[in-house]
Amino acid sequence: MSYNNTINALVEQGFKGTVWHPGNFNIYMDNPRDDAKEIQYKEEHEIMNVEKWGRANGLLPEQKANAKLRGIATQALEDDPLLLVECFNGKFADLANDMFTTWNHEAKVDPRGLATAIITHKDYSVLQTAIVLGESTHPIVQGVLTRFWDEVAAPNLRGDWNDITRDVVFHTNVPDGQGVEPSKGSAKNLISVVVPKHQGAVEITDRARANFNFGRNVYAELSAALGEKRLVEENKLVAKALDGTTNTDGTHGLDFGARTGTPPYSQYIPADFFQYFIDAATVLGIKWDQIATANIVFNEYKNNTWNLGFTSGLSSIEEGQAVGPTPGYTGVTWYRDFMVASATKAWLANRDLSGRIFRGPIRQYQIYKEDDEKTKTTLKSYVIPRRLDDTYLIEISGMSA
Repeated sequence: MSYNNTINALVEQGFKGTVWHPGNFNIYMDNPRDDAKEIQYKEEHEIMNVEKWGRANGLLPEQKANAKLRGIATQALEDDPLLLVECFNGKFADLANDMFTTWNHEAKVDPRGLATAIITHKDYSVLQTAIVLGESTHPIVQGVLTRFWDEVAAPNLRGDWNDITRDVVFHTNVPDGQGVEPSKGSAKNLISVVVPKHQGAVEITDRARANFNFGRNVYAELSAALGEKRLVEENKLVAKALDGTTNTDGTHGLDFGARTGTPPYSQYIPADFFQYFIDAATVLGIKWDQIATANIVFNEYKNNTWNLGFTSGLSSIEEGQAVGPTPGYTGVTWYRDFMVASATKAWLANRDLSGRIFRGPIRQYQIYKEDDEKTKTTLKSYVIPRRLDDTYLIEISGMSA
């Protein structure tokens, strides 16, 4: 197979890992020895498109919001493996065609071999590694705060975030026959960004690998677990960024769960809380469009008597780690996450103006140590959440007792 010879030649040159590009969602062959700022995103190194793979396997959040992360033995492959060849590029599509054809044959001969027929075949190790990395970029999110801000692709790991539109002016009541000075805007440097590295690794011995049977793909399981831990830690980074805002309000927070009287009724009116901050946003010329709290604050707000009505029974409480609309406040999305810094605070924000998540590449490679009889898989991610302007991110205390 000429394409296999080409791939093997790249491996011999040191391209023994894979890297995900944050801008085009492609996975490339990667030389782990290259510095992250020197990664070669060449077309001939392009293995697969993660977005296509995620869609074909139902891994994207909008497809399976409550699904568990699955390995590569998915229903899509069981139904018609060859449909997934289009997720791969160039010579790797030819290799994928061979891989899925073999997979389909093995499944018909012995269904128990579905997860092992390809995994144990060294000819397809490049695709195996790429698929595992691809699935680690689209599992169910471990926490919801990584969706609080939009992501910005930062493959070069550094740069400036500028605001160029603040000084644009539109003039009113201009006399006929007169013009106006055009607005040129001004490049105000809000922040300079350097994206740091985060890293984890898993290791397995040959003996331990041999002890796993029943067609289990140990490599994929360990790598998937590593990918899930990555998401948990990235979620913590966003919580830390929110907690660092210098714009705080310690007087206008309301404990939505406080009750008094017989029968007990809520002491505070939620509309008063939101109206105060709506008025504050009007002065700034913006609107608040999202809020982040611990789950208890949301459930107390939802069951506040003034929201339910005094003659209504309690509304069902909801689980945390969720995103949804704010009852009674149109256009505001509520993020409830275990990682928020305090159960008594809320963070009210304008999504576009308050922050961004700067995302660099995600790299993964596997090293086999023959003398030690060990296989080590390393996962590196480059990401940093940054506040852009604390004017548009308020920390409000006193939200729960």
